[in-house]
Amino acid sequence: MFILVSQITLEITERGVPDLMGVNSINNMASLGVRLALDDVTLTSGANMAVLARCHFDVIKLDKSLVAQISSECPSPEWLEGITALLQSSRLVVVAEGIETEQQFMTIRTANIQLAQGFYFSKPITAVEFIDYHRENNAKIKPAAQ
Repeated sequence: MFILVSQITLEITERGVPDLMGVNSINNMASLGVRLALDDVTLTSGANMAVLARCHFDVIKLDKSLVAQISSECPSPEWLEGITALLQSSRLVVVAEGIETEQQFMTIRTANIQLAQGFYFSKPITAVEFIDYHRENNAKIKPAAQ
C-alpha cells in the first residue's frame, strides 16, 4: 500500500485548511510520504504564512489573480519579491497558475518559480490530446537558467 504513496499529491485550498484535528491528520499523511500542495495562494493576508507554518506543504500554487497582476504597466508586482525570498529560504516547490502571456511567463521564469500552468501553454485537453501535445512539444521546452 505504501509503495505508491509518494506519487500522491493532496491539494488543499488555503480556505480549506481545517481545525487542529484536520491539521494533525494532514501532517500525519505527510509523515507517510504523501505530498501536500496548498492551492489558490493569494498572499493577501497573514493567513498564508500561518497555514504554511501549521502544515507540512511541499508545493504552493499561486492563484491566477497574482499572475494577472504581471503586465507591461506592472512587470514586477510586490508579491514577487516575497516569493523569491521564500524560494531561496525553503524547499517549497512553487507553481504559478494562470499564465496567459509571454511577459507573465518570462517574469515567472526570471523569478525562478519552478512550475507554471495556464492558457499560454495550452487550453484544457483530454489525456489522449495531452500525450500527443507532450510528444510534439517536449523538445521545445527548455529549463530555466539556474
